Amino acid sequence: MPRFQVVLQLSPVALVTIVYFTGGGLLISGVTCIGLLFLQWLFLDEEKQVTSRLHILVNPTDALVDVVAVQGLGSAYPHTWMGKNQTRRAWFSHSKPDIKKVMWLKEYLPKDFPAARIMAFEYNSRWLYEADFQGLEEHASALLDALVEQRQDSSSRPILFIGHSYGGLVVKQALVLSHKFETEGTDQRKWIASAESGIIFLGTPHQGSNYGTIALVLSFIYRPLGGNYTQVLRLLSDGERLVQLDNEFKEVLSRGATKRTICFYETKGQAWTWAFGPLVTRLSARLGLSPEVAMECNHNEMNKFSERDERYEKFIGKLKPVYNLLTNPVANEA
Repeated sequence: MPRFQVVLQLSPVALVTIVYFTGGGLLISGVTCIGLLFLQWLFLDEEKQVTSRLHILVNPTDALVDVVAVQGLGSAYPHTWMGKNQTRRAWFSHSKPDIKKVMWLKEYLPKDFPAARIMAFEYNSRWLYEADFQGLEEHASALLDALVEQRQDSSSRPILFIGHSYGGLVVKQALVLSHKFETEGTDQRKWIASAESGIIFLGTPHQGSNYGTIALVLSFIYRPLGGNYTQVLRLLSDGERLVQLDNEFKEVLSRGATKRTICFYETKGQAWTWAFGPLVTRLSARLGLSPEVAMECNHNEMNKFSERDERYEKFIGKLKPVYNLLTNPVANEA
């Protein structure tokens, strides 16, 4: 995780703690808030302008399936898919532990899915700083456009989507939009919904999240850094819109192109939300007819694996039947 993300996550906790122990002193807490924001400004790296695009991580010549990973809310590529592998040292050692960042989509997944072209979709969903004001349909449309561009010579190849958090909603909306384009005779975006696919949801808030209010407060605190209560955040509290998306998505599923969906849900809360439970509850992460799988981690850890441990093996064990179904459908039907 970049340094600025650590500071951004810790400062609200620090601010609340200061307000509490100072008896809510407005002057003290106000000065502290300004100081924290200044420190954050110093830590903010000059990041590249984020443009929506697909990063091709692995591209075997004999690929039989496209794996497309879609990041979540406020994520930064490639950090969002990287776990930290820390080498333990003896307690009496004065040297710092070796920390290696692991891009599991590139280092682990190809060994389990050798016939997969693996891609990661990057898009701008910032809200705490330099907030982006695009909504779900814009992000989904950008995903469709990127897929069409990369699949010019392989439009019928099956797709295995992996959507983390809000990224799962982007996948759902993209397939709904693609389904609507099927009436457009020359529009290539219709082929995405027509291709056989499987979808893995990692902590996707199908029914929204109770943290919309917290996000509203944080976006106000970070207004000096460009924070804002964006359309994406509003969506997480818009039950009516999410139900509409769910119904439209189930209509796409009824057409049979999507062979299997699996919903993973977290069992732990974030460090700053431990008192309130998981960021996305099991009830919200479920899709109804899809299998539900518990993942013993918090929301931000669901899309990160630092080693091929028990959690990764459990995860990949659930994905392999979907991969096998897409790469060799005849054998699986026999």
